[in-house]
Amino acid sequence: MAKRKRLTPARLDFLGAETLSIAPSAPSAAAPIASVAGEAAATAAFHEVSQELARIRSEGRMVLEIELGSIQADYLIRDRIYHADDDMQALVDSLEVRGQQTPIEVVDLGAGLYGLVSGWRRLKALRRLQSDTGESRFDHAQVLVRQPQNMGAAYLAMVEENEIRANLSFYERARVTVR
Repeated sequence: MAKRKRLTPARLDFLGAETLSIAPSAPSAAAPIASVAGEAAATAAFHEVSQELARIRSEGRMVLEIELGSIQADYLIRDRIYHADDDMQALVDSLEVRGQQTPIEVVDLGAGLYGLVSGWRRLKALRRLQSDTGESRFDHAQVLVRQPQNMGAAYLAMVEENEIRANLSFYERARVTVR
């Protein structure tokens, strides 16, 4: 049998340090088709999520944050005429300590303006806190942007909200119905 020749380790000084690359080049971890497929899947997932978010927003199920100054409180004739000062102060105190917990319902009027549908007391309390404290956290309100089919539907939403939260007098109910 033939005797095998022993191999010796490479000598680094043979060609000179500047021409020899010590670190071997790493082969590509994934095949090119895998990166193309990954990018296509990521793009498809992004489009699916963005379409779902657009649908949720158009249905008025997404809570948005808008400036208080862009909300027109006189968009609808309010059904609530009287409010107790101690109840309003309790709401102001709660908003100051805990922040806004329930969104205000508005209608998009275009040009960055919104009409108030429900949440008049919350809006009034937030505006009071904005003027009294000057804190930037009271410059915005959390809102749900609704798209009622007509003004009657907007009034119905306002009255239903107030019926749930606080009893309206018969006079207040009749007044908004007549208007």
